[in-house]
Amino acid sequence: MKIAESMNTDTPYFQRPSGIHNLKMFVGGSWLASNYEAYSPVFDPNTGELIYEAPRCLTDEVITALHLALTSITYERSIWASTCASGRSPT
Repeated sequence: MKIAESMNTDTPYFQRPSGIHNLKMFVGGSWLASNYEAYSPVFDPNTGELIYEAPRCLTDEVITALHLALTSITYERSIWASTCASGRSPT
């Protein structure tokens, strides 16, 4: 499943015909399916049951996620830095 084809960006997974849930990536505030179709199994440590499959992301997907995270941090820091001390306090 491609990012452009990911059905619902509000849910952290999509269900395969086999019934197993494939997890999505949380990037830029949305849940997105990976462009890479390989997944790693995620087992319940108590029962050993396969409960999810996590995406093995492509390098460009990881770089995009990191870029968006760093951009968000930089933006939040700039807002914080431009706020006067009285505006930062919870009083």
